[in-house]
Amino acid sequence: MKRETNHKSSIQGILIRVTCEILSVLFSVLYIAVYQSDLMSATHHSPSDSSVYSSVIVCGAILLVGIMVARLLQKCFKPRLSMTVWTYFPIYIAEALLTDVSAQGGQIVLNPIWSWLGPSLFVVMLVVLLWGKLFSEANDKPSVGTWFANVMFLAIFMIGVCSVGNTNASFHKEITEKIETENIIQ
Repeated sequence: MKRETNHKSSIQGILIRVTCEILSVLFSVLYIAVYQSDLMSATHHSPSDSSVYSSVIVCGAILLVGIMVARLLQKCFKPRLSMTVWTYFPIYIAEALLTDVSAQGGQIVLNPIWSWLGPSLFVVMLVVLLWGKLFSEANDKPSVGTWFANVMFLAIFMIGVCSVGNTNASFHKEITEKIETENIIQ
């Protein structure tokens, strides 16, 4: 009976991690490769005719590194299932950093606040994971509530990224026109 319960808990734990990964990938693809594709093309000087190409590369790099970091954090900290979502936090920090830009003197510039805010948020994440490890309950059983808590934290992370990312429609239109002009000249 106990072995069956452990197996069921293990499967539910995997379900929580897989849900976090799938939602992170979907959000990243939709946000970076679709919504912010012109911004990614302009900030990363894509030589291609399509701004989607550079967005897919940036999105893929963020996700590859982010999921590797998440797996490393899960191995090192072995967080409670209710804390699993925090191992995906670096993906959202990177997306916020890359999309919080403005134009200064005709150049696209990253917001300088991220030079200290990004590392600070990463330290906060490590403290949360360490706190979760130190004060974890021995019987951290997965449940619908645990799954729901992880999904809600992911939603908060996504809203945070969207709130700091550049959403200025005229700025995006100006970037798109600039990219098209450069592609015509080439």
